[in-house]
Amino acid sequence: YRIIDAVYCHSCGGVSADSTDVWKSGNYAFYQSAYDRRFWRASPNLSSERQAEAWLKAAPDVFCNPGQRGFPEYARKYFRWIRRMDGATLQRLVNAERNVGRVLDVQVAERMESGRVRVLRIVGEKGSFLCTGIESVSRILNDLPSSFFILESEHETTPPRAVKSLTIHGGGFGHGVGLCQMGAYMMAKRGYQFQDILAHYYPKTSLRQAY
Repeated sequence: YRIIDAVYCHSCGGVSADSTDVWKSGNYAFYQSAYDRRFWRASPNLSSERQAEAWLKAAPDVFCNPGQRGFPEYARKYFRWIRRMDGATLQRLVNAERNVGRVLDVQVAERMESGRVRVLRIVGEKGSFLCTGIESVSRILNDLPSSFFILESEHETTPPRAVKSLTIHGGGFGHGVGLCQMGAYMMAKRGYQFQDILAHYYPKTSLRQAY
């Protein structure tokens, strides 16, 4: 046997991420994308914009949902969040990465089955480019809490119809891989033992004394 790297995040937003959604790592059986519910371990498919939007705008019955008695007040804001950005701020952030002039559109170019955004397409007056990787995606959108989000843009009415404002609807806080701290906390509040909690977040593993 071998010891796993038991990573964790603050809140998964109701669905965990596969490790390959986030890092260039091996495809580990204990880091597969799954719903944060004891008997919902089927792999989700939130790779389409319609599916991702439906999930993020819902309040699913998952362990890290803040609508439960005893949920920490400070953490409620991380399950579902909204960020708004005006066109000038977006243009400044984008042009710090690549000089494309006025931003005409921001599109999700690749979304993983866990709902996480892997690649953004930025369309500008002077050209387009792909923003790849969760760190780059988060940075170009002003340090988002997670890469699990959908975009709604408002455009100016006059040509070239640049982005006037961008609204980002998101879920979770952190990378989403492994144990969800808020979910684990609420599992404990519901009476689950630590063995059950670890088995839920690290499936296909076992507890053994290593030393």
